[in-house]
Amino acid sequence: MAVQGRTSLRALLTANAISLTGNKMTLLVIPWFVLETTGSPSRTALAGFFAFLPIPLSSLLGGPLIDRVGFKRMSIIADLSSATTVAAIPLLHATIGIEFWQLLVLVFLGALLDAPGGTARSSLLPEIAEEAGTTLERATSLEDAISRASGLFGAPVAGVLIGLIGSANVLWVDAGTFIVSAALVMRFVHDRPVSEDEIVEPSRYLDELRSGLRFIRKNRLLLMVILTVTVTNFLDGAVGSVVMPVYVKERFGDAASLGMILGVWGGGAVLGSLAFGWLGERFSRRTLFITGFLAIAVQGFVLAAFPPLWAILVFMLSAGFLAGPINPIMGTVILERTPKDLRGRVIGASIATSWMAIPLGILAGGAMIEAWGLRPTLIAIASLYTATVLTALINPGTKDLNRTPSEPSVIMD
Repeated sequence: MAVQGRTSLRALLTANAISLTGNKMTLLVIPWFVLETTGSPSRTALAGFFAFLPIPLSSLLGGPLIDRVGFKRMSIIADLSSATTVAAIPLLHATIGIEFWQLLVLVFLGALLDAPGGTARSSLLPEIAEEAGTTLERATSLEDAISRASGLFGAPVAGVLIGLIGSANVLWVDAGTFIVSAALVMRFVHDRPVSEDEIVEPSRYLDELRSGLRFIRKNRLLLMVILTVTVTNFLDGAVGSVVMPVYVKERFGDAASLGMILGVWGGGAVLGSLAFGWLGERFSRRTLFITGFLAIAVQGFVLAAFPPLWAILVFMLSAGFLAGPINPIMGTVILERTPKDLRGRVIGASIATSWMAIPLGILAGGAMIEAWGLRPTLIAIASLYTATVLTALINPGTKDLNRTPSEPSVIMD
């Protein structure tokens, strides 16, 4: 069983890495392809919007579907769907031609099952980690490190390939990544059947959707974690997409500095996530969770002091490392406390809530900079971040971070 479990875990993590790399490639290649073929920045932005729009929608609405279809099957279906829609773009372009509206439809459909596919793979982790003889903390930290690494390398790989073979051909490579991911899950990942005690009679789709939201609302730890991450994602959206580009442009004047800052932070987060998986059991989850968020909060105050670039890079590496355990801890507590038959709905709802906050934060960040300027915006965001973290610290639900339940709770109507 342990050998099969380790094989399943390696295959699942590898498939996740390949699929996520494909997603990151898509986010870069599609806008570039549109810009090359139309020459229109507005159409490029519209294509990016259609690539993003399905993610929060399908995360929330796809939860019951994941629980009905099954985790392994949904992962395979999602990757094959992405492969088909991505491959259709260069195929149509090379044969009969592709209209812009057709491209938008394919982009939308291609992203529609990305979030359910990722949720399904995450939902497989508890049983596979148990069969592999490893802890859930270690499994979720590896998953998060892979996700962050895919974000670091997916876009640069796509950029290099565009220069070598052209954007249309990169879309074929992109489609291939999803096929490989689906094949790995199909062949090597073992999905333990739901036990008789876990089987729930099917009900109306909307009732199943509400049951996931109700479960979160009645679990004080999950509610605290999801609300905290939603608020901080709102602020992160402002910083990452608006404030940092403006900051680097005004202070250093080149995109390379922005790339270094974001890359160093991301590298630190990968290392922090891996360190949590290796040593996390020796430390308090509550302490690591709060410390990670405080490191991000302090980041705004440090940047507002306008330090030299080398100091920013050193701080970003440290802050990224301290923030690395946040996602694995969040993933672990959600998986520990959610019954198997509700995982798709609960994880989907948490992803949807946090993702919906990001575009709102982007809009708010732009408005704040225009109204107040750079330094006051950084201080305001850092202050709000600190207040959010301190609110989480005094929330009674935070104490449950260090308590591992003997079995997932079940909340009855």
